[in-house]
Amino acid sequence: MALALTEDQKEAIWFVLRRTFGPEVRIWVFGSRALGDDRGDVDLYVEVPDSTEAIVVPRNRAREQLEVLLQRKVDLVVRRASGEKSAFDRKAKRLGVPLAA
Repeated sequence: MALALTEDQKEAIWFVLRRTFGPEVRIWVFGSRALGDDRGDVDLYVEVPDSTEAIVVPRNRAREQLEVLLQRKVDLVVRRASGEKSAFDRKAKRLGVPLAA
């Protein structure tokens, strides 16, 4: 399935999230973009290394940067890799598409 993101958008997402959370960040695209619909927001599920100290403030800054670069609203869910996962987290990963680097 083709993601509804351009190569420039994918590169922007990787650039911002690696700079914010480090090179081991893992990213899934879920929602309408994962289904090939390029209208609306960009939904991203991100797993960061367990050693990541801060999540909330960096997540908010990254979301703001992505919204400027992508020129649309971004929903950014960030979790530690081995942290407890909610039903929503499991669904976002299961139905989402991993974003290739």
